[in-house]
Amino acid sequence: MSKPIQFEDRICSFGASVGLAYFDPAAGGSIETALTNADIALNAAKQDGRGLCRIFESKMREATLHHILMTQQIKAGITAHQFEPHYQPQINAMTGEIIGFEALIRWHHPDRGLVPAFEFLLAAERAGLMDQLDAVVLDRACFAVTQMISWGLLQPRVSVNMSMAQILDPDITDKILQNVGAYGISPDNLRVELLESTLIEDESTVIIDNVHRLIQAGFAIELDDFGTGHSAIATLRKFAVSRIKIDRSLVQNISKDTELQVITGAIVELANRLGVRVLAEGVETQAEQEMINHLGCQYAQGYLHGRPMPLDDLKNWINQHRTSLKTAAYPQSSVLG
Repeated sequence: MSKPIQFEDRICSFGASVGLAYFDPAAGGSIETALTNADIALNAAKQDGRGLCRIFESKMREATLHHILMTQQIKAGITAHQFEPHYQPQINAMTGEIIGFEALIRWHHPDRGLVPAFEFLLAAERAGLMDQLDAVVLDRACFAVTQMISWGLLQPRVSVNMSMAQILDPDITDKILQNVGAYGISPDNLRVELLESTLIEDESTVIIDNVHRLIQAGFAIELDDFGTGHSAIATLRKFAVSRIKIDRSLVQNISKDTELQVITGAIVELANRLGVRVLAEGVETQAEQEMINHLGCQYAQGYLHGRPMPLDDLKNWINQHRTSLKTAAYPQSSVLG
């Protein structure tokens, strides 16, 4: 199956994923159960990367049942409006200026409480539910911008993560513009955040066209988890990226790790030479922030500055931040109003 074949004037390549299960009638098994188990093993082979062979194990059935239950709960949660973004502040660490917020989806589960994204996003993606969750985040982020303006922020900006399903949608630019227009805000109020791997690993014409259409419409494009890909420099040259976000794995304990300092410093220098802004993610300690500043990166996001919070709590945080700036050695930013 792995060998290409010629069909008329074309060379065609094929692939196969295989799921196996044992059938032992002497042990009381049935062919129906064996076929079901083989299908579960086949799904495991596809989820592990395709082109693989997997033999059924009982834990695979448990994972399948968990996925089915999770999918049902996510669907019910979307209908019941249990999903909403929390907003994490982004700061100019040199001046104390609020430069924006990132919208991070959370699930207010009726039994489990607040569920972070990493516990349900993979199940939602496999179930084909990302479009619906993306729509929730986009709509709520646009609404949040209107609230921030009413609180006195002169030019609030919210970064919205875009999934692969969204960036592959040929109509995504029109859909986002429709949301923006419905709330009476500007494309400049939203930043479209893409994983570095999305632009590196998929050369889809649709993705390339959509990125350029978004830029032409006035949306700023930024790359998340920068530094984890294998061709980051080429990505910066190919797309008009306005900002990169250094992955938290390159920031954690950077004050004590000289290797991280070299790697992160090189990324910051590269971006600065290309005229691209840099924001460090996952800044949790003052020592990490001081090292990031020393390396030439003045923008930061992390628990040191503020945790992701619901919109209802954000106004109080902004007011407290304003108060702290008045007594700090920072000039108050015009962005704060």
